[in-house]
Parts: sequence; structure tokens; C-alpha cells
Amino acid sequence: MMQKRTAVARKIGNAKLASGLPIVDATREAEVLQYRTRQAERMGLDPVLVRRVFVSLMAMTKKEQKKFK
Repeated sequence: MMQKRTAVARKIGNAKLASGLPIVDATREAEVLQYRTRQAERMGLDPVLVRRVFVSLMAMTKKEQKKFK
């Protein structure tokens, strides 16, 4: 799944570059983390751990997308 996510991140990085969009959107990242944290709580999962996982995934995605700068 992480390999697929990385491949998608590359495509998104290309699209952002072509459109002149920034790689990082702090507002969107905060929204995603808030949503995933609430979702984890509803599912009875540790929200802190789930948040850490998504922070790591976003960092990996940004690293891939920054290759297109």
C-alpha cells in the first residue's frame, strides 16, 4: 500500500508542478489529521498512534513530491 501511495504521490507532484501549486498545504494537512484522529476515536483506536502514522505518511508523500521542484 505504501508503494502505491508513493506512486500516486509522484503523479500528484507532477500535477502540482504543472499547475503551479505548492507541494505543502498546511491547512489541508491539519484537516486530514483532525479527520483521521476523530475517525480513530470512533473506531476505538489510539488516536495519538493513528495521528503519528498519518504524519509519517504525509512526510513520505511530501518528500516524493518535492523531487519535482
